[in-house]
Parts: sequence; structure tokens; C-alpha cells
Amino acid sequence: MIKKRQHYVWRKYLTPWTTENKIWCLREGKIFNTGLMNIAQEKYFYEIKKLSKNDILFLQNFVESISSGIIREANLKWVDLFSFVHRFEKMVKKEGSLTEKLEENINQLVKNLNEDSHNFIENQSIDYIEKLLEKDSSFFENEEDRGKFLVYLVAQYLRTKSMRERLLNNAGSTKSINVENCIGALIHISTTTIAFNMFASPDFRTITFLENNTDLEFLTSDQPIINIQAHNTPTNQAPEKLEFYYPISPKLAILVSQDVKDSSIELSEEDVEDYNQKLISFSLEQIFSSSEELLKRYATNK
Repeated sequence: MIKKRQHYVWRKYLTPWTTENKIWCLREGKIFNTGLMNIAQEKYFYEIKKLSKNDILFLQNFVESISSGIIREANLKWVDLFSFVHRFEKMVKKEGSLTEKLEENINQLVKNLNEDSHNFIENQSIDYIEKLLEKDSSFFENEEDRGKFLVYLVAQYLRTKSMRERLLNNAGSTKSINVENCIGALIHISTTTIAFNMFASPDFRTITFLENNTDLEFLTSDQPIINIQAHNTPTNQAPEKLEFYYPISPKLAILVSQDVKDSSIELSEEDVEDYNQKLISFSLEQIFSSSEELLKRYATNK
């Protein structure tokens, strides 16, 4: 089955903000209560586009510039995967062996393959999110689990519409390369590389819980993970450090940071407000809350 509405924020992640499977959303100045199927999604958002020879060469050169060893090999497999479907379609058309059923299967791969790859990352992280909601980060001490969770974390950071637009704006335009067609592969290549670098570094061995016992709840948005260190960094410039902030419920968030090593920090209402404002500044179109009243407070910001 072809998945038409493709979400760039994981629906299961948003459930702590829901009541009876509905969430409050602020979009284009309007506040409304809706189901999770209707938000942070776009028609065929992850559809695999045709890559030209120049596009493939661009991706291969990008891989060579940011990775080596086993990570380079893994990243080159992403290039192969994202170019395979349309290469296969071209081959069978040339041979005259493209049946109606095969064409349907190819179309389903084109529409679903990238979406399915993100679903796989999410599904292997369900247990981690459930443990974090119980303030249990012990899994992060295990190398395999830490690696999988870092892939999940970076993927949720990069996969969004907001991040896609930022990346495309920073990439600029060129006649010989269609960067927009390359973006799906670029996201996975960057996810693999950043997650591995974090895994290999001794600086990312702690998950810090940000406990919110105030009357002000955490918001989330269509960019649910932000790099705090990028807040005051120009959009065309990479921040020097990583400090991922990720609210996981209205009352609990996590930090994965190079600098913060506390296991838990209790926040003041001023701290919560500051994190909410930072999250809003990185959002693109939609802000989410468990409360209509809370969104009214921020409606003038978006």
C-alpha cells in the first residue's frame, strides 16, 4: 500500500501531548484541536526523486568529504539505495519487461522506501522513549543501545520539513545538480555520520533529564529536536558544538550535550519559558501543546 500522508514528526512521540488522541496545534496564527494524522505531514514527503549522474557524483563526493572507513561504506550504500529504484525502472523499461504489476511495485518503492527507513529507526527506539519517559536512561550505558538511540536522535533532528528547507537554502542553486532531489539521501548520510561521530566521542555519554515541576508546560513543534548551540548561530554557518534539546512530554525533556553532564536538572519557570522560546524560533509552521491556553500565550510569536 502506498503511504500518501507521510509524517516528518513521529506520531507516537507526540502522544504525551494528546488527550483522547487529539493535540492542540498553533498554525498560521490559528489554534485548533486535531488528530495526529493531520499534523506534521505532507503528501509523499519522502518520495525518492530521480538522480542524474551529476546528482550521484555530488552525493559520492559529499560522502568522501565527511566520512571514512566503515561509515564511508555505509554512506555509499545510501547513495546506491536512493539511486537504485529509478535505475532499475529505467533498465526494465529498456528491456521491455516492465509489466503493470512491476510498475505498481516500483511506484510503491519510490513512494514508501524512504518513509519506511524512518519507520524502522523509530520502531527500534520505542523502548528507549518509554524508558526515558520513566526517567530511566540506563540503556545509554550499553554501546549498541547508545548507537541506536543516537541514530534515532539525529534522524529526528534532520528529517523535518524545517530542516529540509534550511539545508536547501544553505545549499544554494546550481544548474548541474538538483539538490532537492538529493535531499533524502543527504539526510540519511548526514544522520549516519553525525550519529557515529557522537558515538565515537567521549563527550556524548550522558542523557540529562530536564525536570519541569512548574505550572508552565513544555511545548513541542514540527522541529521537535533543536541544537541549543545553533540558537544564535547564523543559518548559513554550522555551530561549533552540539547540544540536543528534546522535550519528550509536557513535563520532561532531555539534553544530550558535549558540556552538560548532570544526570538531572530541575528547571525554573523561567528556564522552561526559555526552552519554549528557543523551540518556537526553530519551528517552521506548527507548534504543539496539550493545552489551548498555553498556545494562546505564544500565538503572537508565530
